[in-house]
Amino acid sequence: MPVRAIRHPLLAFVAISIALCSVRSSAGPAAKPSLSELINQLADRDPAARDAAEQRLMELSAADLPTLEQTVKGVAPLRPGQGELLREIITQVFLSGESFKSNPAQGFIGVKMKVDFDSVHSEDDSNPELPLGVTVESRLPGFSAYALLRDGDVILTIAAAGLPDGADADHRVRTSMEVASIIRSLPAGRTIDITLLRAGRHAQVSIVLVPHPVDVDDLSKLERFREDRAQRAEAFWAEHFARFIDAVVS
Repeated sequence: MPVRAIRHPLLAFVAISIALCSVRSSAGPAAKPSLSELINQLADRDPAARDAAEQRLMELSAADLPTLEQTVKGVAPLRPGQGELLREIITQVFLSGESFKSNPAQGFIGVKMKVDFDSVHSEDDSNPELPLGVTVESRLPGFSAYALLRDGDVILTIAAAGLPDGADADHRVRTSMEVASIIRSLPAGRTIDITLLRAGRHAQVSIVLVPHPVDVDDLSKLERFREDRAQRAEAFWAEHFARFIDAVVS
């Protein structure tokens, strides 16, 4: 029996709408990668894919660690390159769940900044003759900056609500003391927007401040704080994940 053409314009519109909806629903939103897919991407040849997977995994909470352990067990043996990145991820996630004595009135991101030229000019923070930017020397696992910044990043500007320049203004930074002062002037929970230089390219990241640990301003206390946390993270890694690294394919 021949198919009759739809002559009524309203019926034609309805038919077209249904057809479009069917196409859209069949496509659907892109599914989020599973934990096993993210772990496999840690061995991807594309550095951008590895970085993206690492950052996604570092967003997990300590409550996700048992599930992550079972997932790694299912993925093992691990391929070259996965073990080192996985260790950083586990350390970050494990330590992010630890509690410590802190001051929520002062923000903290957990970075150690390189102090060289600017240490001589610590009182000249606004001196325009100083070179723009402060280099990230190292990051403390378990804190907000660990997943978003990289060692060697150069922080150029910081913007945040509550700064004298206003939330929309980029505060140019030239010394490590200036960066520390800005971050500590803001409370935990506040978001700062950082413009930085990474491998010769500009990038922007947003970091949520966490409460400032008490008694870590002294260098020796900070080092002890770092070592104590590192030992606990190492013990957790050895108990739950190290055996999967022993099975790495050569």
